[in-house]
Amino acid sequence: MKYTLLLLPLLLLTGCSGARLEPSEASGVESRILSNRYLRAEVVPDACGAVVSLQYRPTGTVLTEPFEYSVSKIDLLPDQVSANAAGSRTWLWKEKNMLSARFTVQRELNTPDLGEVVMSARYYQGTGVVLERRIQLERNSSELKLFLTFRNPGKSAVTVIPWENAVMQLNPERMDDVLLPVRGGVGRVGEYGVQRVENDRIFADDATVFSKEVKIAPARGWIARRNAGSPLILAIRTDMKNLQPDGFFYSWKMQGNSPVHTMEIIFTPFLLKPGAEKTFEVDYLVFQGLEDLKEICGDIGLDCRVTDSQINLSLCGVRPVAADTLSLVLKSSEGREFSLGKINVPALNPGKAERLTFRLPPLSKGEYRILGKFGSGKEFTLLEPLVRSSRP
Repeated sequence: MKYTLLLLPLLLLTGCSGARLEPSEASGVESRILSNRYLRAEVVPDACGAVVSLQYRPTGTVLTEPFEYSVSKIDLLPDQVSANAAGSRTWLWKEKNMLSARFTVQRELNTPDLGEVVMSARYYQGTGVVLERRIQLERNSSELKLFLTFRNPGKSAVTVIPWENAVMQLNPERMDDVLLPVRGGVGRVGEYGVQRVENDRIFADDATVFSKEVKIAPARGWIARRNAGSPLILAIRTDMKNLQPDGFFYSWKMQGNSPVHTMEIIFTPFLLKPGAEKTFEVDYLVFQGLEDLKEICGDIGLDCRVTDSQINLSLCGVRPVAADTLSLVLKSSEGREFSLGKINVPALNPGKAERLTFRLPPLSKGEYRILGKFGSGKEFTLLEPLVRSSRP
């Protein structure tokens, strides 16, 4: 008996860290639940294969509104299906939105290391395109991975504009700020006017921004949200090449007292020839312990604060990251570089942020960007904050 009691905490810990896929039901419709110790994601094939619920388990935070789905039966007419826009889904830009498009489950994988569900829909949103959604959750990870494959089984080429639409929330009592890394000096992307700023930076679409919607030219491959009433940062990431040259970020808020504030990625258009296919990866990452997000470098989210004498960094991983080293360099607007040295970085794990401090040397008057390089080889350049010196 005593040995059972000793082993119970270990069994609970290892059981929670493993990935799991199980069938379920949401608002009366069939669903699949992917879960591990950090995330619980519910997917509904009959609602665009959407992730209708996402929960961060260590804090119990549900990152979506309650999902609603209903079927009205009328004599001699097809069933009338309706669903709300809770969670996230992939649409096609410029095509009619359909919240209840049906996907067919093609295959499933349920192992301790990985849970996966693969679904597909023909004639998606009334087009000739087939969309396959492969959704994965690994053990011991706070990152949900989506692989979106677009296929053209027809005889004519089609133009496809993928659109990742996410209606998420960190705090239902207060609207989140949406963080959009913006490319400076750009006022137009393709056929759309976008928010113009002078230099590359992170544009915060918060309560002080009165526009109902914001479009920006992306300077990075991620968009994120923060809330002063939450210890979490939620980010959506894709490869920058999927956004160039005519992709953009988009956010829309309900305004008034509503917390609704979307975070959306419109990918650059591409031509899909007959018989061809193209796959995109889209990741949903949850960081606990960061007040803000300044960059994502591989599996690590970074926040940064600058004082007169030092640079304070906060790092959090979405999966375990081995101990490493980090070197920082300051780069002036004229291209001069000043090394701040190298320090050790402890092993990182989801759910906890680590703090690092670099001392600032005396600097000539000007503005300096912060560049970093890990011993593993991964590098980053922060859009902000800048280090500013007023010394002569």
